[in-house]
Amino acid sequence: MDLICVEQKDAIATVVFNRPDMRNAISLAMWQEIARVTEAVGKDPGVRAVVYRGAGVEAATRPRRRRCESAGDDDDARRSQPTKN
Repeated sequence: MDLICVEQKDAIATVVFNRPDMRNAISLAMWQEIARVTEAVGKDPGVRAVVYRGAGVEAATRPRRRRCESAGDDDDARRSQPTKN
């Protein structure tokens, strides 16, 4: 299965993120493919607009981030909390 599909109709290219089973979460491989496809589509003189969308019902979700367990994270968490005046 291709991670990225490109459809073109008239002057509109549609780039489809094709991981509906993962809610179209963008992986490193997808970022690399998005860059390659975007560059190729940008060089096509017949394309005047580009639409990015996800396959299925989800558009796209951000990549999952693992919770860091380093000592510095507690300081970062405290800084992000509102202060009482």
